[in-house]
This record gives sequence, structure tokens and C-alpha cells, in this order.
Amino acid sequence: LDILDHGGKIVRSFSSADSVEPIETDVNVPTYWIRPQQRLPAETGTHRFVWDLHYPPPKVLAHDYPISAIYGDTPRFPLGPAVLPGTYTVRLTVKGRRYEQPLTIRLDPRVRITDAGLRSQLDIGVRMNDAISRDFAALSDLRSQRGLLRTQREGAKAKEVADSLVALDSTLAGIETGARGGAAAGWRVCSTPSRGQTPSRRLRPHKRQRILSEHSTPCSGAGPRSGAPDYALRENRVSACAPIGERHDDKQGNGVDESSAAAEARHCDK
Repeated sequence: LDILDHGGKIVRSFSSADSVEPIETDVNVPTYWIRPQQRLPAETGTHRFVWDLHYPPPKVLAHDYPISAIYGDTPRFPLGPAVLPGTYTVRLTVKGRRYEQPLTIRLDPRVRITDAGLRSQLDIGVRMNDAISRDFAALSDLRSQRGLLRTQREGAKAKEVADSLVALDSTLAGIETGARGGAAAGWRVCSTPSRGQTPSRRLRPHKRQRILSEHSTPCSGAGPRSGAPDYALRENRVSACAPIGERHDDKQGNGVDESSAAAEARHCDK
């Protein structure tokens, strides 16, 4: 089952061959809150399958659940970015045959935000999603390399070799958890989003926004994979802001729509 945007690009894809993860039991919420993961049925008959109108979620070390629980239907966080309103195509492929139907997604009429604001939010959300997933992959690779180092260290006969392996492992440990500035500067924290926070939840169109890098670190894939020096993970501080349109009150208390450019000039850090 594929969801395609108006340009024919796949937004979300599901397969009957997808593995279904069991409900987590080591969580700080009642397990009856949790929404079970869906499996796309392949059996003959009529089936109901629900798409949550989000892009795929990023890969992370740990998941979380919001306090706004729904019995048996509380989603696991982080979610992927919410899709834009518009026309989509739902394409079902069964034994090589394709069946397509249009799908129209409309914006909640109570939400006051410009089209440019929505596009800005999606762009930021997708970039955050990709950055978190890249960091997860880099962290997984780093931990694998540390495991190999431990094996080699245990089998090393020469003290000089063992000492050099210990030093290298110590360097990698500093990259993983942050040698300076505490653990918040390391890869592990970059791949563990804050409680209840996802790209789509951070971007609120009805509030003034300043989009800052998570944990004041790049979390963008620089580091062990790219060969960048490890201090880049700790020293490079990035700040940016989304030029999203918003609504605010003027001096008379009247609601005034603010353009994207004005919002950017008003709320971005210099």
C-alpha cells in the first residue's frame, strides 16, 4: 500500500511483509494505552487499514508516549512530520495488479496558518527527521566499531597494541556521550528525542517560533561517518528559525495575519 503525493512521490509505504513489533512492556505508561502496530492484511476479504497522515517516523534509541492518552490508541512517539493538505493517491498492489483511488486531505478550518507556513513546517520537520535517522545510523555504526575494538583488545598480546585500542575506544566513547559539556553533546542524546517531542509537535503555528538545533548540537550526520573532527559535535552551535506565517494581536487586541517575511524578521535570532 503506497501513499503518493500530487507529484507521484511516495510519502508512505506499507507492506504485508512488514514485521510487527510487539507492544513495549518496559514503559512508564499503562500498556493498555498503547496503539498496537498495524499489519497490512493480505488475506482474502474486506479489511480496514488506517494511515495517520504522517511521514515515516525517524529511527531512534527510545520511544515515548504522550500524556494525552487514548485507550488502546495512543501513538508511539516520535511521529514523522504531518503531511500537507492536498490531493494524494492511494495505490494498492496485489499480486502485481494495481488499484488506485484519490485521497483529499483538508486543513482543520480552525487552524490559522498560511500555505507558506505549512510548507516551512514540513521542510523543517523532514530535515529534523532525516537528521535524527542519520544520527541513529551513525551511532549504531559507532557502537559496532566499539564492539570490534573490545574484541581486538581482549585478543591483543602486545601491551602497546592494547593501550592504543583503549585510547581509540576512549575517543569513540567521548563522541558517543560527549567528552566535554556532558552527555547532552553526544550522539546518544541526539538520537533520543525529548519526552513527547516530535518535529510536528514542536512546530505550533499559533505560537511564535524559533527553531533551534536540538540539544544545541548539529545532530546532522557529521562525525564518525563523515570523518569530521569530534569537536564539531560539541562546539558547533546552530540556530535557525522558520519563516512561518502566524497570527498575533496588535496594540488594539485585533488579530493580524503576519507575513512569512515579517514573522522571520520579528522572531529570528540575529
